[in-house]
Amino acid sequence: MRNCICIVFAIALLTFQPGCDRKREAPPPMPGAVCAPKMPPPSTPPTAPPSKTDAQPSPSLSAYLPPANAPTYSEVLKTYPAGVRLCETVATVEGIGESGWLLNGEVDYREGKPLVRYYGAKITLGVAVEINGKTFQPGAKLTVDKDSNWIEVKSWD
Repeated sequence: MRNCICIVFAIALLTFQPGCDRKREAPPPMPGAVCAPKMPPPSTPPTAPPSKTDAQPSPSLSAYLPPANAPTYSEVLKTYPAGVRLCETVATVEGIGESGWLLNGEVDYREGKPLVRYYGAKITLGVAVEINGKTFQPGAKLTVDKDSNWIEVKSWD
């Protein structure tokens, strides 16, 4: 199982360590970090299945269609300054906290800082996000352009 790091950007770090089933507030993972013991999931009372009138299709991230003129990820990479070292951040925005995005995925770190808005980052939106007055819908794929501004891409090709 890969390490999975969730970040409430600029506030606190929530981490999943290998073998953990629940989130906990913690500083960035340190060598030798240990998880809290596994707890059994809470029991929930059975619920009645939804009737046909209650059933609604759940939105799918794969159903989102990006703008036709959006570049591909590889097209954006070609515009980066020569010699730039790409980060390996691949995460999904699962919510928005008081001070930023709640990310779930793998976040690259350099010099102890998370690389989210950085060359090569791959951020998929699980919720609608507004950036500089523009709303990006769930399913949108964002990376940064050569000037480190967020840009939507149509694929991660």
